[in-house]
Amino acid sequence: MKSKAHIFILNAFLFQLGWFGCILGGNHIAVICLVIILSIHFYLIGNWQQERELLATVLLVGASIDSFWIQLGVIIKPDTQTALVPLWLACLWVIFATTLNHSLAWFKSHKLIAIPTGGIAGSASYAVGIQLTELSLGPNGLWFIFVSWLVLFPLLLLFADFYQQKATSDTTIDSQQV
Repeated sequence: MKSKAHIFILNAFLFQLGWFGCILGGNHIAVICLVIILSIHFYLIGNWQQERELLATVLLVGASIDSFWIQLGVIIKPDTQTALVPLWLACLWVIFATTLNHSLAWFKSHKLIAIPTGGIAGSASYAVGIQLTELSLGPNGLWFIFVSWLVLFPLLLLFADFYQQKATSDTTIDSQQV
């Protein structure tokens, strides 16, 4: 089960499953999806020791950006009591982070292609996802999301590359000390 093709397909499938679960299921289902997907991911695909910092970084960056968009009115929440990102969207950021070293890893060595892909795929994901939730887009909201994802996707790939290299060097240092 550990062939590159199987890992790629399973990782992409788990992300799509998580995307639908988080968007259609709301907060409670999103947390359940997150736990199940992370369990499968770390059992069959990834390594918690090597990916935990990446997952935390992507969660913080993504939730901050979405919260910022909510505060600016790029994304409109019907619940105006808090300008923070909904829990289901925060869960989706963590699930997305699991793809950066696996099904989306190819883009790490093709960053010029990652730029337009990020803008197009990122804004398309928001455009479709927002139609299925309680959220809506403000004036020019999709444009702001598109431009942000032109930068965000390559940046997240840089984080993934950095943490992967750091984990590799930490493993090398640990094995030399033994």
